[in-house]
Amino acid sequence: MLSSKSIKITICIFLCFFFGIGVFAQSNREYSVLRKYRKWGFIAGPILYNRAKLEPQYGDYTFKNKPMWGFNAGFEYDFSPDKKWSVITGFLVALEPVYKIEVSFKKEDLYKQFEDDLTDTYHAYAITSFSSPLLVRLNI
Repeated sequence: MLSSKSIKITICIFLCFFFGIGVFAQSNREYSVLRKYRKWGFIAGPILYNRAKLEPQYGDYTFKNKPMWGFNAGFEYDFSPDKKWSVITGFLVALEPVYKIEVSFKKEDLYKQFEDDLTDTYHAYAITSFSSPLLVRLNI
């Protein structure tokens, strides 16, 4: 949980960036080429979380960590894409994996109904997380 002091600091930083965009000691350079781009943008993409390097083995039981897919999606808004300095914010949704393991059991350790070794995979995702990034971009 965030304390009230950290929330106040975050709001102050955001306001400094937001209101500081229009304050320049020199003229604010504009890039006419960038005017054709829209201020709104959409973000979507898969993420591959690589497995951990730890592979514990307990007797004949083997646990293997496997790579797992996740995704990020959302939208962003660029306040002044044609200026030298720009502030970008938006809203992102992320589904992040927690674990994906493969477990192997020998047939001797199972019930008589199983004629072969049993290999099964278990996986879980974290709760969906929401974020609102604040980016400052310098167009060079």
